[in-house]
Amino acid sequence: MLISLDYLIKKYDLKIKGVSHFGAHLGQEIDSYLQNNISNIHLFEPQTKIFNQLVSNHKKKKGLHFYNFGLGSQNKKLKIYLDSGESQSSSILKPKSHLNLHPNIKFQGTEDIEVKIYDNLKIQNINFLNIDVQGYELEALIGCKDSLTSIDFIYTEINSQEVYEDCLNELKKPIGEMKNAVQKIYAPFTDEDISEQVSQIVKPQGTPWHGEVQVMFQTIENMRKALPKNAGAWYFDGNYPTPGGYAVVNRAFVHYYEKRDGRAYDLPI
Repeated sequence: MLISLDYLIKKYDLKIKGVSHFGAHLGQEIDSYLQNNISNIHLFEPQTKIFNQLVSNHKKKKGLHFYNFGLGSQNKKLKIYLDSGESQSSSILKPKSHLNLHPNIKFQGTEDIEVKIYDNLKIQNINFLNIDVQGYELEALIGCKDSLTSIDFIYTEINSQEVYEDCLNELKKPIGEMKNAVQKIYAPFTDEDISEQVSQIVKPQGTPWHGEVQVMFQTIENMRKALPKNAGAWYFDGNYPTPGGYAVVNRAFVHYYEKRDGRAYDLPI
């Protein structure tokens, strides 16, 4: 973890009952979990060699559960790209920006691994997820959808570098050939998923009221049925009717990533 568990617990007053750690590697955080009186610890590591070391190093400690597979949105078999060092950078996704950001790390060979859906495991008494799966975080979280109702805390590292690079590449194309590179961020989510997140964002905080907020939107499909000629659906699905829309959405993400001020319509790339 780039931020220590001790710091997080102290700063945010975390009350952790149990941990599921996706991408546990050699168990570098195990002693920290135990020192903070966390006794229900589930460790997932798909690489066979690393998993065997993990178990060998920590099998005598109490409260640990070991799983030799990865986690994702589907039950399937995949290849993981192995780095040539201590395998902390090994990734299900084919290395791309990582090669430029960390040129000292080399990837040599692959390993066939099993990937399962976390929800199907029915693990109980967990309220903290630690997810370190080298860009596969979203897939892992989709497989946790049902379990998230009982999760209070999630620690993960998200890298939007590749979306940023894809946006830059789109902006180099002739305007008529551009595509919306930002859509991939939202593609895995249903209308209900997004509505639920909006509900959580607008729910009043710091008030004595403890009710529920549910924001419901018309689906894009039904909006098109209601307004077949002028639905304006591109505002929501990102499929713009004119080429300029794709330039603006890609430029907007570039500005967001680079922390620029102003509108994407106005600022030159």
